[in-house]
Amino acid sequence: MADSLSYIPSPEHTQTFNTLHRMVFAILSDAVFILDAEITKILDCNPTASNIFGYSREEMLGQTTTFLHTDADALEEFRSHLYPAINEKGFLSHYELTMKRKDGTIFPAEKSVVPLGDPQAGHFGWVSMVHDISDRKLLEKKLQAENKSLELQVANQTRESYECEQIQHAILEATDQSIMMTDLNGNIILANEVAAKRFNMVVQDFLGVCIFDLMPSELARSRNAIGEKIVVTGKPIRFNDERGGIWFESTAYPVYDPNGQVDRLVLFARDITTQKRTEIALKESEEKYRMLAEAAHDMIFVITEDDQIEYVNSHAAGFFNLRPEAIIGKQQSSLFPPTDAKRQREGIVATLASGSPKYSENWLKFGKGEAAFINTWLVPLSYLKNGKRSVLGISRDITILRRIQDELESSKKQLERRVDQRTKELANLSTQMRKLAKKLITAQEEERRRISRELHDDTGQVLITLKYTLADLLNELSPDQGVSYEKVSDSIKAVDEAMTSIRSIAHSLRPSLLDVGGLNVSLKDFCQDINHCTKIEINYIGMELDNLPDEIAITLYRYVQEAFTNILKHSQATRVSVKLKFIHQRIILSVSDNGIGIRDHQDTTGIGLIGLRERIDSLGGKLQIETAPGKGTNLKASIPWKVTDIEA
Repeated sequence: MADSLSYIPSPEHTQTFNTLHRMVFAILSDAVFILDAEITKILDCNPTASNIFGYSREEMLGQTTTFLHTDADALEEFRSHLYPAINEKGFLSHYELTMKRKDGTIFPAEKSVVPLGDPQAGHFGWVSMVHDISDRKLLEKKLQAENKSLELQVANQTRESYECEQIQHAILEATDQSIMMTDLNGNIILANEVAAKRFNMVVQDFLGVCIFDLMPSELARSRNAIGEKIVVTGKPIRFNDERGGIWFESTAYPVYDPNGQVDRLVLFARDITTQKRTEIALKESEEKYRMLAEAAHDMIFVITEDDQIEYVNSHAAGFFNLRPEAIIGKQQSSLFPPTDAKRQREGIVATLASGSPKYSENWLKFGKGEAAFINTWLVPLSYLKNGKRSVLGISRDITILRRIQDELESSKKQLERRVDQRTKELANLSTQMRKLAKKLITAQEEERRRISRELHDDTGQVLITLKYTLADLLNELSPDQGVSYEKVSDSIKAVDEAMTSIRSIAHSLRPSLLDVGGLNVSLKDFCQDINHCTKIEINYIGMELDNLPDEIAITLYRYVQEAFTNILKHSQATRVSVKLKFIHQRIILSVSDNGIGIRDHQDTTGIGLIGLRERIDSLGGKLQIETAPGKGTNLKASIPWKVTDIEA
């Protein structure tokens, strides 16, 4: 039901009001209608309304109330009493009139109307309650008829009088209203149990008591005055009575004697506590909503689909240096510059079209003040007011936060530029260092090649000549010459050892086989030498790589040398596998062992490996190290080489 209410200006208020609304609709026995501000359309009604008038809820929603009245004149007559009562008391209570059901039958009713609204925003809806008093009117007519009959026949129709008394008693006890009859002095002549219980008495003790004696003196005087007025005017009077938190709606009627003079009064009183408490709860709910909205540090507003400001709290109005009442009723677009107003208008239209909340952040200029950065939630409201939809807006000034974000973003961009610049500088430096390292490596290898050649060619030839000279000298000596013969013989041995050492040094500086036989033959020969010198089983699998650039060949050869240096020092391996492959234009050289692997505390970034990694990287290649404690180590070097005449 809450979806159809048009007077709930906020989601918090909606939740509170929905609970009250469902409670009221569930327990009230009167027809309840929720009307729009013009009292022309029915926005909602309770099940009792359908029971009383015979229309379904769907048939009544959106209709004017004209079809519930007997005719247009009766409606105008009702309104002629409504507006004066609203102006005087703020509500209309228990106005008697006749109304019409769906089947065309006319019935008497009491109608009460309470406006919904506040002094600033004006009325924005109405609650109309209709009480079917057909039974009461029938009772009143019967009572009047029986009273006249009793007054005319009391002396000679005892039996009929008794029957009438029984009928009266049945009628009195059949209603839930308090009913009593008094004489002009207030003495109780007739009453039902409901009336007696109201004063904590039973009917037998209640009859004959002066009603004024049961009331406080001030209340007794006001009720006596009402009775005197009825006697003078001959017209019924309706009034409300509240005692101990219980409200009663009372109507006093005159009863005439055979001469047409008022000699008794009949009082009907109905318990309207639930209705009153509902009205109070509604007012309290509205007040709570207003207090929350006014206490909020956010801008809260309601704008209709035709751009009219329906509500605004003081915080929002303060941005324009105005009071809320100076803004409510104006067009939103009249308060902002054209560009801002257009953007906000488009947001409202889009929110209503989608039926879903929308969030936005924009710079807004309020009046003559400086622009502020505002975030806004727009929420479509489900109710209609005067046939128009509305959106609830909640905005917050986040200018300081936005400026902080802008500063952070600016600082971030500056930092990114500096990082990019520094990265480029480092990249250039790294490129230069790689070029320098490449040149150094090339120069080093060339120097090694030169030294190796000089050791092999020059120093080797000198030692060979020295050996032959010493051999000739040894041949000229006889073993009998003792010391001289032994010295020459030892010198020849020393020359042989020197020649072996020089060949080893020359080979380590630059293996001559690498220049003659290539990388595959050199690696195979290197592995065989290691195999002869150690107890490690070495399995070499390779392939011929013709025309391999010298810088690649020597780099891979040094890589295998360094790998075996580490294996011999640390791995405790018994088997090593060396594989040379060419796959997809890449040379892949792997060295795997079954040793103890590299433990967590050991470093895989030794100077030897770092140098090798740098040399491999300078050729555009990669060096991968796979190891685990107890599971050996696998080194794999991969270097690109685009050669079309070699197949993998």
